[in-house]
Amino acid sequence: MGLMARWDEVPDSTPIAKEDLKGGEISTKRLYGLDSSITVAMRSAGYHSRPHIHNCEQLNYLAEGELWVFVEEKGYLLRQGDYFRVPQGAAHWAWNRGETRSVLIESHSPPLIGKPSVRAKSVGLFHQNEHGVPRAMPQTIFLSDDVAKAVEARSVNGDGEPSRSLLARGDEVPSGRQLVNVLGGGMSTYFVYGNDGNLMVATRVAGYHSRPHVHDCEQLNYLQSGELWVFVEDELYELKAGDFLRIPTMAVHWAWNRGQQPSVLVEVHIPCLDPYRRQGATGLFGPSETPDLRTPARTIMVADEYMKVEARYL
Repeated sequence: MGLMARWDEVPDSTPIAKEDLKGGEISTKRLYGLDSSITVAMRSAGYHSRPHIHNCEQLNYLAEGELWVFVEEKGYLLRQGDYFRVPQGAAHWAWNRGETRSVLIESHSPPLIGKPSVRAKSVGLFHQNEHGVPRAMPQTIFLSDDVAKAVEARSVNGDGEPSRSLLARGDEVPSGRQLVNVLGGGMSTYFVYGNDGNLMVATRVAGYHSRPHVHDCEQLNYLQSGELWVFVEDELYELKAGDFLRIPTMAVHWAWNRGQQPSVLVEVHIPCLDPYRRQGATGLFGPSETPDLRTPARTIMVADEYMKVEARYL
């Protein structure tokens, strides 16, 4: 497959067995690298899962609809544009009580592909010279449904916001800007993070053109809207809405929006790009949690000489 996959090249999968659903349906597109996976999960109206856990941190961005998410003994009502984190090992489940589908963009670190049937319908994004075996592959473990009813009744009859620490409303996350040098245009960012990584929604205006740089972290990308050229080393990837791209750790890369409209790219970085150097970075941690970030990743500018490859594609 290589580092890029078109939407139609990724199999539709149903990662949850019927016996673990109390209603509705789920369809997913799941892709992974060495340290993380990214999933676009489409839940029908009425979708309702049983409580489950997995040994990975989950960061989420609700791209469409509404969705109740329960973590341990609390419920959170997510609305379009909201951000949410599920801590590693926390019992959680979801319920779409709305009348339309919800679309949740999820990241998991390590990649949530431990179950063979899930892995079989997931797409690994690896260059031909990479071994393509993730460092760890946790799987979902379903739990007893005993506590769910009480938690749900208490939550859905309230305001859905007993604690906002794991949840950030889309209009409350401060806007940041690019930290890389650019040749043209600008980029606005919304950046949330946990212990293992970050999720960033980046809007690049038409004409945006960054300079070559590297991160000492893995980056997975999903283009939500628009078009974007992304160069990785000496290869060009022409992304269109719905496409996925992985940038390996320390791979030289840069982006160019040659379209007429802004592009919106959902980016996952594992480990987290340094949040303390980034305007508007928002940590999503529970009230009893002490943040324990892995060593943050750096952004390092490299020589413009790499950009000579652009002439090959113009």
